[in-house]
Amino acid sequence: MRTGMSWCAAVLMIAALVAGHRQWGRSASAGPPGALPKGEFSVPLRAVPLRDRALKGIAADDDVSPQELRPQRLAPRSSPADEAQIRAIIEQELSDAPQEERDIFFDQLKALPAVMVRDMLNVRRQVGSAQENSPLFAPAPELAMPSPLAPGPPSYLTEPAPVRPGRQVASLDSSAETLREAIQWHRHNLLNSMTPGFRRVRVLLVDRTSSGESIQPGIELAPPVLDVSPGDVEETGRPLDIALAESAWLAVRIDGAERFTRCGALLINGDRRLATVASAGRATLQPEILIPEGVEQVLIEPDGRIRGSMAGAKPQVLGRLPLVTFVAPELLQPVGGTLVAATARSGTPSPAASADGGDCELVVPLCLELSNVDVDLERNNIRVLTEQLEALAGPTHPLAAGNSNRTQQ
Repeated sequence: MRTGMSWCAAVLMIAALVAGHRQWGRSASAGPPGALPKGEFSVPLRAVPLRDRALKGIAADDDVSPQELRPQRLAPRSSPADEAQIRAIIEQELSDAPQEERDIFFDQLKALPAVMVRDMLNVRRQVGSAQENSPLFAPAPELAMPSPLAPGPPSYLTEPAPVRPGRQVASLDSSAETLREAIQWHRHNLLNSMTPGFRRVRVLLVDRTSSGESIQPGIELAPPVLDVSPGDVEETGRPLDIALAESAWLAVRIDGAERFTRCGALLINGDRRLATVASAGRATLQPEILIPEGVEQVLIEPDGRIRGSMAGAKPQVLGRLPLVTFVAPELLQPVGGTLVAATARSGTPSPAASADGGDCELVVPLCLELSNVDVDLERNNIRVLTEQLEALAGPTHPLAAGNSNRTQQ
């Protein structure tokens, strides 16, 4: 049915063009140029502006009444005899078509003259023959679709894209990973901007080390170093809080390992020993300082001595803070929990003392040193490194250590 309807619509359009051409040819000899033919299929003309009357076949000085210009509905031209003739033409011309298709053609063409119906069916036969013999109308070959059960994607999705030389691609991938690691260090600094005694990690990007006679493009991360500049000192009024001198570190022991910290928030743990608050009492001062039972108050003096007083007794010295210094403190290794570990590059710890060997003010009692993290600086470094990472992921952009100059150390 769908085929018959589409054929019928197409044939109607072609036949209308053919009939119009023939009708125009017959009228060209019968009337003046530009005049439309008057006949069985003409439609009454509507009133139009004077500039368009010639196009409608009406002279400029013709007297046309409104009734003549009003469109009239065409009366049906068909009769039972005409319909029988059209049915016979369709049965003859479409003898090889299904009965349903012949009925569709009859319903669509029964109001037309028999001559036009025959012409339309002849056009249909000629067009159909041209389609059968033309390679343009040959059926398209079926595409082999990948099986949903086949492992992996189809081959046309796995064609390798052209890439740059392998060494350069590998080095740029490594540079991207380096940028991500640098961003993580700056985030680590930012998150510890409120941690007492925290020392920010300085991140330094350098150009890649040469391999043999050629220099590989890209960057790598230099070993992280500590920023040992002092942080702000805040008064807390708590007896066991201390702010350490600029170069001093507090020696502690945790899980059998020797560590060092700048966090001066202390407490007395369950074993009656002084320990750091940041470790929840696990990192005890080393050498240990025991607070005897009955001590009601503990005071820490500027030179690092610890005194304890009992009820009705004078304060007694219970020990001295284990404060040390390093030749290269920026090369200490952060291990978490505000703790750092000594390395071969940082040197071994030495007892903190004044230059002349006497006592000096090594701590500020009742205070804490805050983190030395500059929040705005860390945010800016994260932004700059993120922009470089995005540029590296886009079109080819040479990336070297010089690109990281905008980051501040």
